[in-house]
Amino acid sequence: MTVTQHSEKSHSERIAEIVAELAEQKRAYFVDGIERPMAVRVTLEAELARLRLEKLQLHSAEKARTMQVRQLRGDLLKKALADLGHVSLYETCNAQAECLIPPVNQR
Repeated sequence: MTVTQHSEKSHSERIAEIVAELAEQKRAYFVDGIERPMAVRVTLEAELARLRLEKLQLHSAEKARTMQVRQLRGDLLKKALADLGHVSLYETCNAQAECLIPPVNQR
């Protein structure tokens, strides 16, 4: 499979394919006595590790983007409320939100 074809598939799909292939190779070795070159296995394991890392990086980047959007939304809302003379309303809503969502160490 080429690099281009890999990029067309989702990371999750390819990860599942590699896990299945490695399991099949293990089964073939123990049940049927069929050996595959170690280079094939380590190449698959390296690709698996790379895909898992990329998937984690994509997830982290998306979470960071979501937080940036929330921050900007809050800033825009605060400015809009201030322009309308309702700064205390924004602060009241923030205080209520802080009370409703417990700190991380208390969940």
